[in-house]
Amino acid sequence: MKREMNGVLFSLAALSLLLSVYCVGGTTRSYEFNVDPDAKVTRLCHTKSMVTVNGKFPGPRIVAREGDRLLIKVTNHVPNNITIHWHGIRQIRSGWADGPAYVTQCPIQNGPELREWFNTDTEAIIAQATQTGGGPNVSDAYTFNGLPGPLYNCSAKDTFKLKVKPGKTYLLRLINAALNDELFFSIANHSLTIVEADAIYVKPFDTETLVLAPGQTTNVLLKTISKFPGANFLMSARPYVTGQGTFDNSTVAGILEYESSIPMKSLPLYKPALPSLNDTSFVSKFSNKLRSLASAKFPANVPQKIDKHLFFTIGLGTSPCEKNKTCQGPNGTRFAASINNVSFVQPTTALLQSHYFDQSNGVYSPYFPINPLHWFNYTGTPPNNTFVSNGTKLMVLPFNTSVELVMQDTSILGVESHPLHLHGFNFFVVGQGFGNYNPNKDPKNFNLVDPIERNTVGVPSGGWVAIRFLADNPDPDAKCNTTMPHEEHGDGQREVSRHGIRQIRSGWADGPAYVTQCPIQTGQSYVYNYTVVGQRGTLFWHAHISWLRASLYGPLIILPKLNVPYPFTKPYKEVPIIFGEWFNTDTEAIIAQATQTGGGPNVSDAYTFNGLPGLYTFKLKVKPGKTYLLRLINAALNDELFFSIANHTLKVVEADAIYVKPFDTETLVLAPGQTTNVLLKTKSKFPGANFLMSARPYVTGQGTFDNSTVAGILEYESSIPMKNLPLFKPALPSLNDTSFMSKFSNRLRSLASAKFPANVPQKIDKHLFFTIGLGTSPCEKNKTCQGPNGTRFAASINNVSFVQPTTALLQSHYFDQSKGVYSPYFPINPLHWFNYTGTPPNNTFVSNGTKLMVLPFNTSVELVMQDTSILGVESHPLHLHGFNFFVVGQGFGNYNPNKDPKNFNLVDPIERNTVGVPSGGWVAIRFLADNPVCFIINLVWSMVHALPFGGSYKLGFEDGMASLGWKTSEPKALAPTG
Repeated sequence: MKREMNGVLFSLAALSLLLSVYCVGGTTRSYEFNVDPDAKVTRLCHTKSMVTVNGKFPGPRIVAREGDRLLIKVTNHVPNNITIHWHGIRQIRSGWADGPAYVTQCPIQNGPELREWFNTDTEAIIAQATQTGGGPNVSDAYTFNGLPGPLYNCSAKDTFKLKVKPGKTYLLRLINAALNDELFFSIANHSLTIVEADAIYVKPFDTETLVLAPGQTTNVLLKTISKFPGANFLMSARPYVTGQGTFDNSTVAGILEYESSIPMKSLPLYKPALPSLNDTSFVSKFSNKLRSLASAKFPANVPQKIDKHLFFTIGLGTSPCEKNKTCQGPNGTRFAASINNVSFVQPTTALLQSHYFDQSNGVYSPYFPINPLHWFNYTGTPPNNTFVSNGTKLMVLPFNTSVELVMQDTSILGVESHPLHLHGFNFFVVGQGFGNYNPNKDPKNFNLVDPIERNTVGVPSGGWVAIRFLADNPDPDAKCNTTMPHEEHGDGQREVSRHGIRQIRSGWADGPAYVTQCPIQTGQSYVYNYTVVGQRGTLFWHAHISWLRASLYGPLIILPKLNVPYPFTKPYKEVPIIFGEWFNTDTEAIIAQATQTGGGPNVSDAYTFNGLPGLYTFKLKVKPGKTYLLRLINAALNDELFFSIANHTLKVVEADAIYVKPFDTETLVLAPGQTTNVLLKTKSKFPGANFLMSARPYVTGQGTFDNSTVAGILEYESSIPMKNLPLFKPALPSLNDTSFMSKFSNRLRSLASAKFPANVPQKIDKHLFFTIGLGTSPCEKNKTCQGPNGTRFAASINNVSFVQPTTALLQSHYFDQSKGVYSPYFPINPLHWFNYTGTPPNNTFVSNGTKLMVLPFNTSVELVMQDTSILGVESHPLHLHGFNFFVVGQGFGNYNPNKDPKNFNLVDPIERNTVGVPSGGWVAIRFLADNPVCFIINLVWSMVHALPFGGSYKLGFEDGMASLGWKTSEPKALAPTG
């Protein structure tokens, strides 16, 4: 009760906060991000597919004002799970929107499909079938929850396992999402009780085996054996096949395991006995056992009086092959599915849309035949003419019409079962039989009392099925025959169908492409919802899992509140410039190889400005005598970068969305994740020249790195051809110029004014000392690793290498379920003291664990981070999620706690969200733990925005991360579930 009351109070407080924000002009800004794997991008004379947002590389720009609320719906279309991190946004009371996978949120999954496995691209398969008119290749395996199981080659590790306890009852929600095949299902030595079909309760009955058509669902109760049986049991599924074409004649298996201390491998494994592939008798008997509850609470409202009788023949025929083309259907024709001999032609305008706007003319014909145009012996000797007609024809029914529809299989190209789904409606299966339907005799045997109510049914092979329904949902009722050769093929777009949902008066949400809606790409989505509080300036967004951030990033620009000026000269124009990297090969393959081998990943092939390397040059066109605000962002995975414009001075005015005391510089440096705003004042008159803008890495480690320079061109507007002008190049510091780095960093100071104060914590509650470095972990048994002396590289903080959990840390903390997810005992000091920047120790091994540090709310923290020489000193950029911090001191050598604090700047230190730990040195930061969210220190190559240990060893592990949590008497913010 106390927790519920706290929740109410928190909600009221949050409401008050939002009202106060909106009263001063805050608005809600909405964006949609579609994460797409198939954008073709060409760089360095090399074209490849890469993951992008909305097909853009870099991604779209986000612009908001201080106090605005952002709603960003991210829809994931790639095979990888994904999160997006809004780099530098403090996420006040919205930490779950921050993005680190399994830390503040579970990643956004791609659209899951539990069905069949094809080794080749399914779009290529259906494209070939559509082109040739033949039958498509069949699947290579069936799957349970995406896993084929131990009966397929190389798939023992990809086996679905259901772990159960003795004497318990489990509800199994079975779904057949296979493209084409009806499937038998059974669990060895166990009986199943059927309790529901297609989301409709049924009269319960027991069975050893059940069958599901594509699109059907069935809920069953599994009552486990009362005592540990001393065995494991296969769960198996294989197809029910009636046609004469090819099919996937394989069996998928999962394992039912009883909880026990006995090793599973030592137990016998029992297999179920499934019906034969063509056991139509079993299918018929099973279907007839399905009955509605037909109770007062769950009635079966079967239409008793019928307004419209329909008779549809269903079958596979042919269409003529196009002129000068070779087709692979029977006798050189094309396969064509049809209903009443009409093969559906897919329109290019959504049918529901055209109907709603009275624009159906030319889109569809409303004259679909209610009976076959040609009567014949449907299940007897097939006719000589197998050709079908073509058209986009519908049947328009008056609202609330009661309909009886009989669907008859035909033998035109051989009898076979035809699963059918009726969009927007449930129906009652009142009768079925074999042979030709007899309208005089068969209706006398219809079940009008308790027939099964479904949304998907199979037309029996060589038989018929009768259904009744009420046309009470204003929606084109699309009848879909799901046998594969019968399908039309789209252009690679996708629609989302809420299969079985009735969509009462919302048929446009039902999903059939070009029938109820125009298609959208498939996938799942997540809405990032947060308000920008107390920040203005340049930040950026990026993917935050694996190495997808190599292409998934973009600027996030926060403007001052309306009518609030900049504390510097108003610029003529603002230009964002994002530093990035280009890889000719797939970045996911690069990091996967590094993770597998334990070695360092391959480096990038080029650096980029706004996605462009030198060959495809970024050009900044300017006018003389103007002031431009350049919003510089380092979105490179790993490297700190020098930047300069030839013959031009830059005035630094902001860093990490914090105004700074302005100063002039010829060159600046940005660590990965850092942003800097500079004013560029162009020359007063046309200079008669062009000027290179260049960036190249600052390197301290001993490993390999991308030793290249990216260049853009600063062009003054002129009528003179640019090619005729001289081109001046800037002089950048040497690659390892640590002295320049240190001097530049020390020049950055906060404004520390009355309007923009530097609220540096003066009294410290918690002193932390973290050693940062690159060590090693032992190679796994019987494996070859490519780290030093056959080990694996491993980043660590205080010698603890982070192990990524499978449950989001914030989620487990919020629900008080952290046990087994993480340990709250992260060390506040290194466990073993040594000469950190001197001779490295002999033992380079690190420990492993998911360890956090829990801090009381509003704790003032001083954190000193010390570089180490375990595998060589190097610079370590660091980002603190959810917080800004003040860089109060830095130096070289070992930190001296007695002397160095005396030189701390506690008056106007730079306030940042990302800082570099100097190579062979230390940095000290101070902050207030006033944001109840697990804040994360990223010092790793792996957290996708990849704050590395320099450019030397760009690993892909999440083993260099320290997470710090909080304790507070305030109510906890709601976190999404994983």
